[in-house]
Amino acid sequence: LFVALPFPLMNGIDFALLKFCLEHNDSPNVQESVLTERDPEDYAWLQKVMNSIPSPVEQMKKCIEILSTDPDEGAKINALELLQDLVEDIDIANDLAILGLGEVSKAMVYKMNEENDNEQAAKVRMMACWVMSTIAQNNPTSQDAIIKQGVLPIVIAILEQSKHQKVTQKALAIVSAMTRDCPVGQTYFAQHQEVIITTLKKLLNSEDSNLVMKACVVLRHLCHAKESIKTAAINANLVPVLTQHMDNSEDESVREMANLALQELASRVNDKETLNQVS
Repeated sequence: LFVALPFPLMNGIDFALLKFCLEHNDSPNVQESVLTERDPEDYAWLQKVMNSIPSPVEQMKKCIEILSTDPDEGAKINALELLQDLVEDIDIANDLAILGLGEVSKAMVYKMNEENDNEQAAKVRMMACWVMSTIAQNNPTSQDAIIKQGVLPIVIAILEQSKHQKVTQKALAIVSAMTRDCPVGQTYFAQHQEVIITTLKKLLNSEDSNLVMKACVVLRHLCHAKESIKTAAINANLVPVLTQHMDNSEDESVREMANLALQELASRVNDKETLNQVS
């Protein structure tokens, strides 16, 4: 059973060397000292430790296997939590993309809208979307893999059909990550802007400040990337909604993000005076 750790895992060699150094150092003595010969058994122990700790790739393979074959939803969640810890490292994220994103993609829609859907299943979907958004974050290599492996249509399907706001929020995080410095992603989302704008409008009317803030951030990035999305946002009457949040939200972060989104929309209609007329 894999349990998520609160920090990224070191690889086997790093961990073994660290432990060896801590247990065999001469730190209490700050003066120069003569090193004594170590017992060969110490080195044999070190080699055994190095060989016993699975590499990140081996751990990811096991997580993928669990997602594919283990029916237990708790095990799937644990596997996704471990994957999330691992892919914080951009090189490991790229390794996962090479291994294949198919099982994580399937987990993104696990039991979605099925009769046996439940909170655990929704958490599986939420965690899978989180893993995918982390992989895409400022990572052209993994962004390319996400596009080529057909993940974006799944994201749009989630935005259209998901009934769980936390799942929707994490799916929007994928949109946000795939919008920045990713022209192919920008074009794809512009082609599906109606679904995205409808979803954002729904979230902007949420009472959850975290969801509102995320919607503002995603809208700003999309509008910065594509003029057509700015036009769609204005036509969908998002300006008054953003203005309401900027002026009246009790959450400072929401006010700030709403203001930034409005500034991005203002560039579409040339100046703030025109924007105020639209609102």
